[in-house]
Amino acid sequence: MKSRTVLILVFFAVFNLGYSENFFDIFNDIVYKVDAVVSEDNFAEMLGRGNAELSRGDFQRALYYFQKADRLMSDDKEVGLGLARSYRGIGEYKRSVELLKELYRKYKDEDIYYEWLLSNEKVYESTKIDWKKELLKKEFLENFEEYLVRTAYSNSQAIYHLGNIYVKEASFEKALKVFEKDKKEDLKNLFGAATTARVLGNYSKSIGYYTKLINKHRNFHEAYLGRGMSYKMSGNFENAIEDFRVYLKFRKMENLYMAMARMYLSRGLTNSAREVLEEGTKYFPNSKGIRELLIETYLKLGR
Repeated sequence: MKSRTVLILVFFAVFNLGYSENFFDIFNDIVYKVDAVVSEDNFAEMLGRGNAELSRGDFQRALYYFQKADRLMSDDKEVGLGLARSYRGIGEYKRSVELLKELYRKYKDEDIYYEWLLSNEKVYESTKIDWKKELLKKEFLENFEEYLVRTAYSNSQAIYHLGNIYVKEASFEKALKVFEKDKKEDLKNLFGAATTARVLGNYSKSIGYYTKLINKHRNFHEAYLGRGMSYKMSGNFENAIEDFRVYLKFRKMENLYMAMARMYLSRGLTNSAREVLEEGTKYFPNSKGIRELLIETYLKLGR
């Protein structure tokens, strides 16, 4: 509709101009401007559709629209990023890496460098030869660490990404150091720091991070579970039971009822142990563990 309106305006402009020496120059200038308007209009539409398909995870369709946008306006930064993400999504990792390398060389944008890291991760993960895979992985991790230092640990998502890689490798000391660098205290990185500290046996630090997380995000129920586990491991059964009870309001767990009962029993609070186990049987009537512990508790009470 927009292009049709512009063409009508061109017709009237030419009609009113009449013939002159400059007629063709003026006419060509108007046509050029019309083409530019139409191209920009289509470019924005293709770019928008490409981004929409990326969000939906349909990388093949996203690639189609980004390629059309690239033909309308080449060397556009957003189109280049869209193409690189699409290539990564369909498994053309090396092509994505090369495109992002060129974009970073041109724009010196650290967000582009982060995308380059993500594509490089896919390259090493898909490498079949073990020695080459380890070499690429080592280089990738070094580049990732340098990127975080260079950007002053300002990218919370990147911090979580690297920390999570170390967690999967069971390199919990490295993971904790990375998670702790997030000065924005993003939810995922606070949780990562709290959990890795707990795994490492640093319960006081773990409790501190879980408490900070709960104060910032009271509805993040997993933090109560994690802090309760840290309290339990450090011997603070009273606080552990309190956190477990909060968590049980949102999600019932068979093992938590048993853990609470054992903590009560260790403190000589047999009736409290009985009560929590009887509550547990309402939600887990077929639980062998709860049933056996409840029988043991009844025997202590002389039933």
